[in-house]
Amino acid sequence: SLTMEVQKFFGVRDYAGKTTSVAAEFEGILDCMEQVHQLQLSFSRPVREERLSVVVNAHQQALDDATRQLVAKLNELCR
Repeated sequence: SLTMEVQKFFGVRDYAGKTTSVAAEFEGILDCMEQVHQLQLSFSRPVREERLSVVVNAHQQALDDATRQLVAKLNELCR
């Protein structure tokens, strides 16, 4: 079984109020093969332009990175 919790999922702004990057962090517990594992996934992505579609795309890329890392961890720990 897998339990995941979103710890962070937000845009980081500079002193002028411009979004410069996004951050995503997830924590969880994986119960697999009669062992319990703590998981922590953390990612950030730069935001190249202050437009909603660009910020949303950076969030999606960070989420995609986290998903890929989660799948890799599942393959590693639950063989």
